[in-house]
Amino acid sequence: MQLTKAFDAVKATVNAADADADLEITLKVLKDIFETKSEWKIDGGTKNINFCMDLNGCTVTGKGLYITGEGVEAVFKDAGTGQNGTLNAPVSIQNKAKLTVENGNYTWNLKFSGGATGELKGGHYSRSIYIGNANSDNTGISCTITGGTYDGGEVRVCGGAALSVSGADTKIETLQIDHSIKLRAEVTLSGGEYEIITLDAFPGSNDDLLDEEQRYAIEDTLADGYAFYSSGIKTDISRTDRSQGSVKVLRADMPED
Repeated sequence: MQLTKAFDAVKATVNAADADADLEITLKVLKDIFETKSEWKIDGGTKNINFCMDLNGCTVTGKGLYITGEGVEAVFKDAGTGQNGTLNAPVSIQNKAKLTVENGNYTWNLKFSGGATGELKGGHYSRSIYIGNANSDNTGISCTITGGTYDGGEVRVCGGAALSVSGADTKIETLQIDHSIKLRAEVTLSGGEYEIITLDAFPGSNDDLLDEEQRYAIEDTLADGYAFYSSGIKTDISRTDRSQGSVKVLRADMPED
């Protein structure tokens, strides 16, 4: 239970700190951890906490990891030589906390809720990324993806939440856009390669998709000056298409093959 003791020590430090304190806490993993019944939490409330977990080439297995609190900014990374550390635990980012992932391997879901934000700069994700919850008010929830490989589940963004994707090396197997009845999912694509992009359980009609002002269509996800390319050829899609497969997002002035 060594990692559990480390998180208990972090909790004690946070609880003892003044309300206006700025805490810098780094947890460096020194060996593989296998605590399948353990749940870990960084809960800062409104205190300003910068928490960094360095996987350091190790594998960490647990029941769950929670990042919560408006003043909490967490960073996951692997500063080891191979940068191949692995986190085998679902991660929940809640209550306006922020998570930045620099690299590493993540084999369970990442879930953003309650005004949480994320920046995924790299890494390998073999489960799903959930940005918001279906049929909920996801205002304030956002995630920026600038790199990494997402190939074991879907990247799913729900109505009211926001997702921005860029990076020439970003690879997403499945991007699911879940517009709710009242709130549109805000998706902006200026890079990335996708096996499939889909409007999941779209509640509207083809007329809604054709209405450019509502911006429900897959075409509306493209940032200004960008286009879909398939096999090196610029690809125009119908506004009523609810899925699009095997595309890259590149600058619209990119020469075709």
